[in-house]
This record gives sequence, C-alpha cells and structure tokens, in this order.
Amino acid sequence: MSILHIKYLEELFFQYICYLNVDLANSLINKEKYSRNINFLVPFRDIFLGLYNPKYIAEQDLEKLKTAINVYSKNVSTLLAIRQENMRNKQELIKHILQNEDLRKICAEYYHSNKKFSDAFETSLINKDDFKDLISNAQQCESNIKHSFVQPLLEFNNALSHLAIFIYNGDKDDKLQNIEKAQNHIYRATLDNYKMILRFTIPNLQDNKENILKSFYSMREQEFLLLGESFIDKRIDYLCPIEKNIRKLPIITAYKELVKIIF
Repeated sequence: MSILHIKYLEELFFQYICYLNVDLANSLINKEKYSRNINFLVPFRDIFLGLYNPKYIAEQDLEKLKTAINVYSKNVSTLLAIRQENMRNKQELIKHILQNEDLRKICAEYYHSNKKFSDAFETSLINKDDFKDLISNAQQCESNIKHSFVQPLLEFNNALSHLAIFIYNGDKDDKLQNIEKAQNHIYRATLDNYKMILRFTIPNLQDNKENILKSFYSMREQEFLLLGESFIDKRIDYLCPIEKNIRKLPIITAYKELVKIIF
C-alpha cells in the first residue's frame, strides 16, 4: 500500500470526524436541516473501498467531499468536542488498517454486493415503487455504484466509527477489538445487500420461483438458529435450486450463489 493511499485515508478519517461533530450533535434535534446527512455515507464508503485499489487516486474525490462537508457544517451553532486533530500523524495505525487481510477481504465482498444491488435495481425484476429507503446518484465522487440501500450504509457507518475510534485512541494493540468489530458490521452490510436483492426480486420471478423460495427459506431458518453466534465463520447448507444438491457454504457465499441464479 502506497504512502499516498495512507495519506488519503488519513484525510478521509479527518473529514469523517468533522462530519460526526455536526451529525451527532444535530441530526436527532435539527432534522429540517440535517435529515438527509446519510447522503455523506455514500462518498465515505466509495472512497474508503476505492483505497484498496492501488491505482485509485482519491485526491479529487476527497476535495469534493471536503467542500460538501464544509457547506454542511456552515453556520452550525452546536458541535461536539471530538478533537479532529487527534486523527493526524497516525500513519502507523492507518497502515495497520490497510494491511489487515481479513478487513480487505470483507471490504471486497462488500463492494461486490453494493455493485450487484445497484445493477439489480436497474432491472425489471425490482419494482422501484417498493423502495422507500433508497439513495440514488447521491455520491460526491466517481463511482459505478449508482443505487444504495440505507441499512447497509448504516452498517458501514458503524464500521467506519470503529475504525475512526481505533485511530483516535492511538491503541495499536486494539485492545477494544475495534477492527474486528468493523469487520462484523461490514459483513452484515454485505449480507443486507444480498438479502434486499432477494427480497425484492423473488416475488417477481417467473422461472424456478418455487425452488428459489425453498432455498431462501432454508437459509433464513438456519440463520435464525445461529443467532447469538458470530456469522463470519459459520457455514450453512445451501440448497441449489437448479442442481437440487446441498453444499456447505459460508453464509454470505450461500446468499451470493442464490443471487447469481436469479441474475
């Protein structure tokens, strides 16, 4: 990972703390002005995921985000006292985040689930009128993810908060396990994307609907029986609607396979 990418990520987290200082103090009280602040999570997500690409140059996207946050926070009378400067000069901690292989893998899964959701939304299998919690074309940066569902974005926001506090506290040993907790939130965001695709496409299917539903119900039942346990390393029985066989797969992989059958 290049020094430039570390610099970009440092700036991204600095802007995230600027955003949080406004959001946490105002979003629940001053809803008229701050009710759509979730739109900022789209560029935060896209820039963060882009930084795992060695060829990605984030400077232009970061400048757009910085300008938008400056406008967002203009004339705000109430701010929290989270010290933004605490995010500076933490290159070793930022490198620790970028070099975490488990986090990199789940971020790659998360990116693909976002892209799949966005592409699925463009098809005739999804009724656009069914969506109330949709963010479309809201990003401040270049991205091929044009449509996003709110719940996965909120999970990503939780993940970013854990990574931000890891940097803010300066604890390289991560005694509070914030990186692992961030991974868990990104895992759930990935799962939510696939579930939303299935939820809104299955009712409109013409072919093999009964077998796809049977597979979907089976996965949901097994998920319920695993509640209280960490899903990340768990495998479930995936009933393939086409081959009619059963394979033991990680939960995310099982949902992804079912989505592939539809698309």
